[in-house]
Amino acid sequence: MKAHERIIDYGLGYVLGPSARLKKGDIVFYRFKDENGDFHSDRPWTHAAMISNITKKGVWVGQHTTDYERLLGYVYLRLNKKYGGPQGKAWFIQFVRPTKTTYDIG
Repeated sequence: MKAHERIIDYGLGYVLGPSARLKKGDIVFYRFKDENGDFHSDRPWTHAAMISNITKKGVWVGQHTTDYERLLGYVYLRLNKKYGGPQGKAWFIQFVRPTKTTYDIG
């Protein structure tokens, strides 16, 4: 079971709707086309980033390394180029808001 499914299935967070206001700590999950360029809706959410900050410049996301922090708009541009199209057609995202922390679970 992947992180996205674990968070949702165990009630540790919920999927945000398209009009939700993002905040620090929300998670961005990514789903991509397969190696043949096909997209299957049952493909797992394979990558994730945490919203680390929200500024006048935009939404910042970070990953598991200390030196990775990018504007989400920049990430979108890179993914559009890499996967040959825009979000919603060539690649997909979903925002999840965690409701539990390790402190809450433990």
